[in-house]
Amino acid sequence: MGKLNVLVVENSTLDRNLIRNIVNNTSIAKVEYTASNGIIALERMRYSKFDVMFLDIVVLEMEGVEILKIVRKRYPQIKVIIITGTSNATAKLTIEALNNGAIEFIRKPSIKINNSKKVTNNLKMILNQIFIDKNTKNTLTDLDEKKKCKNTYLEKQVMKYKVKNFKNPDIILIASSTGGPTALEKVLDKLNNNINKPILVVQHMPSEFTKSLAKSLDRVCNLSVSEAKNEEIIKLGEVLIAKGGLHTLVESRNNEKIIKTKDTSYVNGVRPSADVLFKSIAREYSGKKVLVIILTGMGCDGVEGVKELKKSCDCYCITQSEDSCVVYGMPKCVDNKGLSDECLDILYIGNRINILTQV
Repeated sequence: MGKLNVLVVENSTLDRNLIRNIVNNTSIAKVEYTASNGIIALERMRYSKFDVMFLDIVVLEMEGVEILKIVRKRYPQIKVIIITGTSNATAKLTIEALNNGAIEFIRKPSIKINNSKKVTNNLKMILNQIFIDKNTKNTLTDLDEKKKCKNTYLEKQVMKYKVKNFKNPDIILIASSTGGPTALEKVLDKLNNNINKPILVVQHMPSEFTKSLAKSLDRVCNLSVSEAKNEEIIKLGEVLIAKGGLHTLVESRNNEKIIKTKDTSYVNGVRPSADVLFKSIAREYSGKKVLVIILTGMGCDGVEGVKELKKSCDCYCITQSEDSCVVYGMPKCVDNKGLSDECLDILYIGNRINILTQV
């Protein structure tokens, strides 16, 4: 199996070379070409075939998001990974790019701040998943994979899932990672404005990005969406996004549930972690009804938390279907452990939440 063919689009010669070296050192992919701006990149793509494109969000000549839209339309098979900085402006553009089809983003590698090792490790995981997906699809072309996991509440008679009677949860939890911003938009966009339940979301992201994500989701959701704040009281009918770079937990105080954020060790290699939030919910909502949704993402964050929820609460778990995931990692881990009650295409999850929350 050959390596992934990569195009790097980046203004800075130094950054282009750093990314080229990091990609080539993964042994999974090889940088075939680099480009200093969008016009050159699009010209390259006319004559060469690429699997992955690394795109600077503020590339010269054309805006990164503009280039992304063209690439997604002309070359939908190419996986686009955004290269971004840490400013508020680039965070906003990065969220826009993720909502327009980019599968993930990485921080700019820098010799000065010595983050190239972390960037390398992140890239290895992302590229490895793309490599596996590419080669799996190549070998399973003749199989009808879409029969694996469809709308189980509509087709339960032919599925392995036995959908149990579950209605009116006390709280709704959602976890996502790679591909999550787009998946979250598709889910939240369909929610009814009369859902009178708190919704807590964990999306794996650094601290600079979750506020922009919350603002972006607030524009499409009928419910109020905001970044969770320490000591904030959890209210009915509101969506809270866990703050990037911190773990989010729930505690009880004076007959109310409040948010607690903690700068403790990474769990499952991430912070915030779904497991941390879920375990706190299992403790604070013991005996109550909890609806949990596991969306696209790498790794297995959420599995241990769902286990605890199943033990302590009346927990109903929905996982995103493999075909609709950017990365079928987190849902797969839950599915494989037998913890999923229902598996749905991303397009149906929002409406399913509406049905389950009807009183």
